[in-house]
Amino acid sequence: MQGEMFWLCNGLFCLCAFLLGGKMAGLDIATRRGLLAASALGGLCALMNALLPSALWLLPFPLGLRLCYGRRRPGDYLRAGLMVLSAMLLTGGGMQLLRRLGTSPGAAFFLTFGGGCFLWLLMRLGTLSPGDVRQIELHWQGRSLVLPAMADSGNLLRDVVTGLPVIVAPLRASCRLEPDLVDWHRAQTLPRGFRLLRVRTAAGSCLMPLFRPEGCWLYLNGRRIETRAMVAVAGPEYRGVQALIPSAAFQDLPPAEISPGLAHPT
Repeated sequence: MQGEMFWLCNGLFCLCAFLLGGKMAGLDIATRRGLLAASALGGLCALMNALLPSALWLLPFPLGLRLCYGRRRPGDYLRAGLMVLSAMLLTGGGMQLLRRLGTSPGAAFFLTFGGGCFLWLLMRLGTLSPGDVRQIELHWQGRSLVLPAMADSGNLLRDVVTGLPVIVAPLRASCRLEPDLVDWHRAQTLPRGFRLLRVRTAAGSCLMPLFRPEGCWLYLNGRRIETRAMVAVAGPEYRGVQALIPSAAFQDLPPAEISPGLAHPT
């Protein structure tokens, strides 16, 4: 019975860590069934490690990520794995602290597990509007880039050719996607796939290199949501690090994508 309780408690800790880690990594849970299977696997590995201590019991961890978050890119798994491990250290450390303070094992477990679930609930309820977008991911010619982002109601740019909204990205970050952008304003040459967009601001007008990314995702409400948009590269005078997301980039998203929540089982 003690072994079963140990497995159950550690499985619940894993469940909490997968929820928190996915939220922090901007990944949605694939299915509730996958979440439960990954948590049960984590609890079983913790039990086996208590009986036969070995670092080999960490090997099933990637399988737990696959069960929990579904099919993802390697970079997504790496980011989620780091966040899940951080959440496990947080709950495990909280449990050890409460035990050192003289709290009984049962009370320490419920306080730690309840605190982790409450933190996940706060993170889930704390992102209810498109204005809370925090990151954007861009793909271009085999390269990918994740940028901090903010919704900018003053960004009303649209591409006259495609009609798509235009995201403004800083030059320094954009050069990681396309190194030939570094000196475009002095050399007056654009990389292949780019064209110029004339932008009018309160200070006057300017030209910005414009391209259509091969993939564009917003990290909104703890979810990675694809959107269709063009990207304009700001000049060296823009010293910010955030990409500026126009409100129009959210207009084509279904309401279910903007509202937070777990994905439905498939």
